Amino acid sequence: MQPRQPNHSDAKTRLTWSAARLRPTRRGHARRAIAHALTILALAILVGICAPTVAVAQSCSASREVTGTPVFDEDFGTGTGRTADANVRNHNFQATGNVQDDNYAVGRSNDHNIFYMSTDTNGDVDASGSTNGRYLGINMRGKNEPSGSWNGVFYRVDDLSLNPGAVPQHVLAGARFSVASANLCDQPQCNDLPDFELRLIDSATNTLLGSERFTRTSLNDADEWITTTLVVDNIGSVTDVDIVLFNLRGDGNNGNDIGFDDIVLTPFYCPNAPALTLTKSADTTQLSPAPLRGETVQYTLTVANAGNVDLDQAAATPLDTMTYGVSGSGAAVGAPMSISRDPTSPDNNNGVLEVGETIIFRAEFILDQTAVDAGGLHNTATATGDPVRLDGTPRTDLADVSDVSDNDVTGDGTDGGAGGTDADPTVVTLASMPTLDMTKIANAQTNLQAGDTVIYTYRIENTGNVTIDNISIADVHNGSGPAPTPVDETLLTDTAPALDSTDTTANDGTWTTLAPGDVITFTGQYTVTQQDVDTRQ
Repeated sequence: MQPRQPNHSDAKTRLTWSAARLRPTRRGHARRAIAHALTILALAILVGICAPTVAVAQSCSASREVTGTPVFDEDFGTGTGRTADANVRNHNFQATGNVQDDNYAVGRSNDHNIFYMSTDTNGDVDASGSTNGRYLGINMRGKNEPSGSWNGVFYRVDDLSLNPGAVPQHVLAGARFSVASANLCDQPQCNDLPDFELRLIDSATNTLLGSERFTRTSLNDADEWITTTLVVDNIGSVTDVDIVLFNLRGDGNNGNDIGFDDIVLTPFYCPNAPALTLTKSADTTQLSPAPLRGETVQYTLTVANAGNVDLDQAAATPLDTMTYGVSGSGAAVGAPMSISRDPTSPDNNNGVLEVGETIIFRAEFILDQTAVDAGGLHNTATATGDPVRLDGTPRTDLADVSDVSDNDVTGDGTDGGAGGTDADPTVVTLASMPTLDMTKIANAQTNLQAGDTVIYTYRIENTGNVTIDNISIADVHNGSGPAPTPVDETLLTDTAPALDSTDTTANDGTWTTLAPGDVITFTGQYTVTQQDVDTRQ
């Protein structure tokens, strides 16, 4: 008994396709054209997508797709006689006589000698319709197994290079693995019909990239050639693959005799299309209802590689532009925010922003008084992507790409702008709450006589969150003489930052700018009249 092969049919990454029926035709270009048309048909009826565990490339539409040169193409040639094939596994070559269980041979239909290895009901032809064409006939293992059944690899070719540089200005997108098969056992007792699987495996990691199962359900199409195609899209950075044919018919004692022809592996490519997107959101939940200087706005910037070419991660760090106010026409904020990669970012931080990868940056802005006075902040950022190869070296054949940030208003990584595609700014609105508190004190309040002078001190504090300009006092006085004229304005309390409250002209009765938390005083005089004494005013 030969050793069993591991059954990977439960692999997580799978791909399901419909098999296309291939009628006999002439060998050569016509067969290639039909095979290519069948793979395009399979692309149109895809019902699942394989998700390899490597960096994922962006697929392109069939109209933009470019088919490369096959990296493996086995049609077994023409001519008489039987030959062995080094790619056949777990079966023995039988050079003469009827091909028995556990054995195989490569030859013409007429050279296989017996009904269960020939296409005699279909004209003794190979998959291209030639009577001189050869194919691989396998009498699948089973009868001679102790259990009477067998699942395993019966054909395998390892380390096939997909050669992603084969099409200039394009990037590898996927591969098609196609096989023509014929159910050779055409008698009523052949009820163990073929059941096998095409598999594509990453040579470097032994990861199953995709599989396609093909099962016959009836003898009605015995000896007819049917092509099964596995298409693995979004193949990412995989460069070398193994192709495997795996038997799934465990009870193949009465049938399961199969012919294989036109085993082809073809890479396909998408045009190089570097692209990235940048979204930006602002978190203002830590701000007071009336925001104050010193409070912090947190920004999240998300850069995603939305193209099919890897990008330099360092170049993708956004550059920020911020202005005071909400219109975008205000004065520029002098010191740009410091933007850095979030330690919890989902990227692998290997220096390359790979296709499909997302990197998250964080930044914060500590409110200054100018921002509060302006009523908000208007902010945009720009990310630039420098195309690189898989090893991170620059792609000088491709131009850089960039994106101006979209406003992620919900924080979910999507654009909140009109239509979802605008380069809309991130605007933070800061509520203004201007308030003043004033107290008035007289230096003398009793036993006043006509001619006495009362000195009033007016204390004014900015208790709001915005700077207030041009403060002056109009004193309403019930004395019979001229009312006090408050002047001699003086800065009494200067909270940090210092010198942010200013007076353009001293002692003119108007204080020019008073910042939140600062206190000024005015003084005014009143001369008591005899009438005031008489009326006790």
